[in-house]
Amino acid sequence: MKTKFLSTIVVCLCFSISVAAQDYLNFTVTNNTGVDLQFIHVSESNKNYWGKDLIPDDVFLAGDTFIVSLPITKYTICAHDMKVTDFEDDYAILEGVNLCKYDKITLYFDRYGTLTWSLEVSN
Repeated sequence: MKTKFLSTIVVCLCFSISVAAQDYLNFTVTNNTGVDLQFIHVSESNKNYWGKDLIPDDVFLAGDTFIVSLPITKYTICAHDMKVTDFEDDYAILEGVNLCKYDKITLYFDRYGTLTWSLEVSN
């Protein structure tokens, strides 16, 4: 009886851990803009406010990459907007990034000098 009870607890714990590991939208952000960035704020596209700054340090250096994990709730949607601000307080807003599908975001300037992004799925 004790063995069956302990086995049930172990199975439940393993299931809980695997579910908990999937309760985040995980993605990387790479700064290929050529300039250092001061802030990156993300919010769901249907919200009227920005979330907290995601940059783990005080500066997101050109060429660096960092990992972001956003908690998922039953109300989470996939489409997110991203506000990227440099040290001259210039900013750009990237709209409609599907964080359920893509897990690599690379920021760069297009040939017109407009901040844009590329999206990828990890292999």
